[in-house]
Amino acid sequence: MNYVLRFYRDWVKQDDLTTFEVKLRETDLQVRAHSDLRVEALQEVKRVRRDIEVYAETHPGFLHALSSWEDDPSAPEVVREMLRSTALYGVGPMAAVAGAVAEAVGRKLLEKSPEVIVENGGDIFLRMDRPVKLLLYSGEESPFNRRLVLRVDAPGECRGACTSSARVGPSLSFGETDAVLTVAANAALADAAATGMGNRILRAEDVSGVLEEEKSRGLLRGAVVTVGRTFGAFGEVQLEEW
Repeated sequence: MNYVLRFYRDWVKQDDLTTFEVKLRETDLQVRAHSDLRVEALQEVKRVRRDIEVYAETHPGFLHALSSWEDDPSAPEVVREMLRSTALYGVGPMAAVAGAVAEAVGRKLLEKSPEVIVENGGDIFLRMDRPVKLLLYSGEESPFNRRLVLRVDAPGECRGACTSSARVGPSLSFGETDAVLTVAANAALADAAATGMGNRILRAEDVSGVLEEEKSRGLLRGAVVTVGRTFGAFGEVQLEEW
């Protein structure tokens, strides 16, 4: 299956929300809101992409850095969010780009829709007044693939839910996870955390230790990790049937 085709979008169960897509070069969003806001979403995509691209042009190494950069008060807000989030996990700024873009677009659309979900390559920003179910895709060889459903229940609050993997999709990971899904108060932080946690899990025996460490840090609302037949979770995630 081709990850670029976003095959997993076929699994989204429809409800009373309007679903539409917004695409601009590498950015490929699926958005769900109370009305079709694709014009507004595209405008925000153009704005944040321009901010990131201009910053990258004037800061050599930004796009390909594998370690965190210091915060830059002169940077655009979307870039600062990437810098702040990735500094907490010691990963390069671009490890948070998908979450940061989803967050920026989602918050902009909240001006016109009280409920919004923005999915950007498996990284999600959401603000809902009802529970949301997320189906975990961990690869066809994983025994947990499409069997774990996370119920995120945070009415009226913004959440980021992002996934990284050493085996599925384009994520760059130095670990051995089938999937790391993190839930945080914002999507850039969740994105950076998924990458950072995935990098530290080199074998199944590392799962419990990494989850305990993240739980004690208090940065995340919750997380789920699968490696082979090993599964672990903590925090604001409830498991149930799809």
